[in-house]
Amino acid sequence: MRISTKVRYALRATVELALHWGQGPIMAETIARRQELSRKYLESLLLALKNGRVLSSVRGVGGGWTLARPPGEITVEDVYRAVEGNIVLLECVENPDSCSHIKACPTHEFWEDLTHVVVDKMRSVTILALAEHAREKSMREYMYYI
Repeated sequence: MRISTKVRYALRATVELALHWGQGPIMAETIARRQELSRKYLESLLLALKNGRVLSSVRGVGGGWTLARPPGEITVEDVYRAVEGNIVLLECVENPDSCSHIKACPTHEFWEDLTHVVVDKMRSVTILALAEHAREKSMREYMYYI
């Protein structure tokens, strides 16, 4: 299983906004620069996140992007679904009618269980937790020992 660039970048942008939660909207250009992402590509992801009710946009002077809810209420699953849709490892897990061998398939239950594990993990990790982890990593990077 590979996580798409769309999901990875959308998650990074969402964590960036969480790091500055409560400080007002942040322009797409600023997010792109801080995360070293293409602004044009990022803007398409930001729109998908807005449509998925993960982000809100503010127009005009001082406008930009902000989280639609507190970072502790947004999960990795929310971000994934906003940019990719359903979390599907195999078509037969989402749509059992797509496979004529499903009743006799020795691996179907394994794939179904694995999908549940992945979804449960994505659902259990909040953007706040990722932002706090990012802060900790940043602090460790700048610690000096004598």
